[in-house]
Amino acid sequence: MERKLVLRRTFQAPAAKVFAAFISAEAIKEWWSPEGFEVVDAQVDARVGGRYSLVLHSLTDAKVCYQHGTYREITPPTKIVFTHVFDARSTYPLIAAVGMVGQETLVTVELHAQGDATEVVLTHEQLPTSAAEEMVRGGWKGVFEKLGRYLESVG
Repeated sequence: MERKLVLRRTFQAPAAKVFAAFISAEAIKEWWSPEGFEVVDAQVDARVGGRYSLVLHSLTDAKVCYQHGTYREITPPTKIVFTHVFDARSTYPLIAAVGMVGQETLVTVELHAQGDATEVVLTHEQLPTSAAEEMVRGGWKGVFEKLGRYLESVG
């Protein structure tokens, strides 16, 4: 059974700023990792058919996560759709344990302007197991916490 995760969060930043954070390699290095990890490399070709790749290192041990995907839709400043894959080179054991290594999933990010704030609705689809859904839920919650701090820091 295919699983789908939907998360909503409102950020105190205009949609254009939130959108820019999702497609800028420099911004992504600051926030696109769950708690306990940092992005050490981000490559972004933010156009339909363009690819992105991220390398995340654990702050507590030598574990590494490699992620990549392809942009399927980019509609500034309201929507981004991309595939998401954890590469087999990843050494974080939970990724393999929940069936996510090499599994292509689909992420849709919708941004809804609410005055000076923006509601982000993130849908992560094609998750292979309930354990994968829980891992991804925890990961995105941590990522959103960092995104909130990043948006505050750039005013």
